[in-house]
Amino acid sequence: MKAFHIFLTVLIAFVVATGSVFVFAPANDSAQTGASAGPEHYNKQFFLAGLVDSGKYTSVSTTSATYTLSAYELDSKVIDIESVSTSAALTLSLPATSTGAYPKFPGTFDFIVKNSHTAAATTTTIAAGTGVDLQEPDGQNVVIGINNYAYITCTTLDTSDVVCAVDETIPAD
Repeated sequence: MKAFHIFLTVLIAFVVATGSVFVFAPANDSAQTGASAGPEHYNKQFFLAGLVDSGKYTSVSTTSATYTLSAYELDSKVIDIESVSTSAALTLSLPATSTGAYPKFPGTFDFIVKNSHTAAATTTTIAAGTGVDLQEPDGQNVVIGINNYAYITCTTLDTSDVVCAVDETIPAD
């Protein structure tokens, strides 16, 4: 009977000590978590070694004055509008939301359009596809000049609407 009391006392002390670790532990909102199975994660992710956001590099060559990106092409990190000797100024349309090219709600992704045209006055104008609301910083436009880049960020607003912000940059050197 005495051994049972000793065992019970040790067991109670262990339970109290273990429980106090959880009760009095400081809150840590950025706690490291283990691996998560599957492609969808429902908690914030912390990348202690940093994050490299990369993807495909797609080249588009056309002599047409208009071109609509496909869902496959929009899945690129960089879309390079290559120069062709007979290239016209190009209107580059983003795909319609009905194509499934945009992430499901809520979702945001970004990509770069590089205007590699070399002929004088050969610009690339970004145009909205059906269901896409195209936005630009105040005082800018969506006409991308020769050797300039457009940084485009698209966000799915609900089940059918997407907003894409276009920000053109120019060479600084």
